[in-house]
Amino acid sequence: MGIETLVSTRSPKNIESARREGANWAADASKERMPCKLDAAIIFPPAGNLVEPVLAKLKKGGTLVMAPVSASPIKIEDYSQNLWGHSIQTLFHLRRSDAEEFFKLVNGLELKVGTSLFPFEETQDALILAKRGELEQPNAVIEIADSF
Repeated sequence: MGIETLVSTRSPKNIESARREGANWAADASKERMPCKLDAAIIFPPAGNLVEPVLAKLKKGGTLVMAPVSASPIKIEDYSQNLWGHSIQTLFHLRRSDAEEFFKLVNGLELKVGTSLFPFEETQDALILAKRGELEQPNAVIEIADSF
């Protein structure tokens, strides 16, 4: 699709995984400079302190999407440089048509993303593994019932 993907994470394991999965660049952006300005970015951790540094990496007219449901306080110190000319969206702003378009794109990519299935009784173990970053597959699914 001609889209370059850049991934910033503090986790060496996740950096390696992003590279293995085809990211054009993967590193800890607080330690290594990104090779270009971004058209768009998504923040996943609920850390408000990441907003301004990410905005600083966006091109004018770029969009930042906040994925967490809530976040710690967000402060923008350099309004003129880092906020002016950028758009900030949250997942709350997504419309059904956005999700449908997204799934059409994803389905066409033939991604091979693994999933670990956990019985309901092992929910706590699955959550602990996810928190530690120790899932064998990148996605965990909790099976609620065998059938209805």
